[in-house]
Amino acid sequence: MGSTTSRDYDQAGARSDSVWTTHADAQGRVDWVHVAQDDGSTNWTDYDELGLYGVDRWESRTDAQGRVDWVDTVLHDGSCYKSDYDETGSQAWSHVESRFDAAGRQDYADIYLDDGRRDQVDYDQDGSQGWRAAVSHSDASGRPTFADVYLDDGSRDWFDYDEAGSFGWNTVVSHFDAAGREDFADMYMDDGSRNAYDYDQDGSRNWARVETRFGAWGGQDFCTRYFDDGSRFFVDFDHYGLGKHELLGYDAFGRCIFFGEQLKGAVAPVFGTWNPAWGEGLAVQAVMPGGGGGPPVNAPLPLPLPHYDPSPAWDLEVEVRYPG
Repeated sequence: MGSTTSRDYDQAGARSDSVWTTHADAQGRVDWVHVAQDDGSTNWTDYDELGLYGVDRWESRTDAQGRVDWVDTVLHDGSCYKSDYDETGSQAWSHVESRFDAAGRQDYADIYLDDGRRDQVDYDQDGSQGWRAAVSHSDASGRPTFADVYLDDGSRDWFDYDEAGSFGWNTVVSHFDAAGREDFADMYMDDGSRNAYDYDQDGSRNWARVETRFGAWGGQDFCTRYFDDGSRFFVDFDHYGLGKHELLGYDAFGRCIFFGEQLKGAVAPVFGTWNPAWGEGLAVQAVMPGGGGGPPVNAPLPLPLPHYDPSPAWDLEVEVRYPG
């Protein structure tokens, strides 16, 4: 006996389909099943009965106009690849590619947008990572533009890329705590240097932020600490060579109120009075007498480092799921 094709009609109108068509090979193994629905759409199941493709079956749906709606590829281990198409053109994306493991947990999703861009969502479906989801975005040329990594503790890491090469930096990496407050950020410049930003997001310090510039060689170049009262403290590292730093303090009005030098753990005031609050991170062990001199000549108020947008496009969030 050879292969067979059978049809099952819904002659009583009890189902939502009109006819099931099934094909089996000569060994009685089901090859495919075609279901014609009452609305004109069709469901198709194609089995890998010969074991040639390493999959169990393909399942798909085509609408009444013959446009493919979705395709599922089910593997022998129970995992599944899903392709969902915007056959009506009603969405901002053309199709979504995703994978689910054998337990039905989503592994990832790729969302192909109509303008050529792509959003990617990677889930930690088995809980083996320290994050629950990573969301990234690429432009129409395939260059990554930004990424968000959502950590298990509720915090978030954000990566922003200068994909067009229009800025002086190539990457900004920021960390936000579980309350959504920015904790710190690093801006990686095209010349190999780095700007570091540290924020007092919980208000536990007497300063609001610290901005540090690192040279391309990796060493600290200069640093400005911005205090809650509007004053600021500036350190120019190794300004004089041999590890000797220049220290400048400014009040809330931008007036220089301190000028000094530091060599290793000793601070030598030249003008003004040393404030112990300035010593954080400097390992100050002793303050020498002095401070009777005048303010430095041509000591302009240090300007803030270039900033960045801490809130990338929020059109894509971790809640993105396969829409089918």
